Amino acid sequence: SKIQRLIASTDKYNAKMNDATKHTGLFGQVLGGVKFSALLYGLRRISSLLGTVITESNEFQENMNLFTVAMGKGADEALRFGQTVSDILGINLSDWIRNQGVFNTLLTGFGNTADRAGIMSKNLTQLGYDLSSFFNISVEDSMQKLQSGISGELEPLRRLGYDLSQARLEATALALGIDKSVASMTQAEKAE
Repeated sequence: SKIQRLIASTDKYNAKMNDATKHTGLFGQVLGGVKFSALLYGLRRISSLLGTVITESNEFQENMNLFTVAMGKGADEALRFGQTVSDILGINLSDWIRNQGVFNTLLTGFGNTADRAGIMSKNLTQLGYDLSSFFNISVEDSMQKLQSGISGELEPLRRLGYDLSQARLEATALALGIDKSVASMTQAEKAE
């Protein structure tokens, strides 16, 4: 009977061990799945970051191309100024050069000389960042409002409280010693 109890006890022990082995195997499978999921997540993050770096690099190249073509001979000096602003204020250089290039393109399209357009585009780009900060709107939004205003679409700037009506432009022109009526001005003269 002692031998039978020993055999029964051994059978129970073996059954418990088999049961424990099954649970350990399931735990190992779960742990393996977790490791695989972590590896997969890591690979996805790396590919996402790599994609972002490539996209930003392409955008910078496109913005630099726009900037150098738009700024012409003044591109080097304007780029140095943009880099200084970027270093001091932490502004994204790629965004700065894109915006200055767009403003310069608009202004030279109105017939402004390259020198005047370069100075105005620099000042308008600075103004865009100031408006963004002052009115707590995105930089893209403030630049779009300024570009619209220069092109003659006044409503976006009116929403910020700027009166650009014909009467206001005539008063400003007279204050600056300009005798010409606003109605007879070119779009470039109005933008200035």
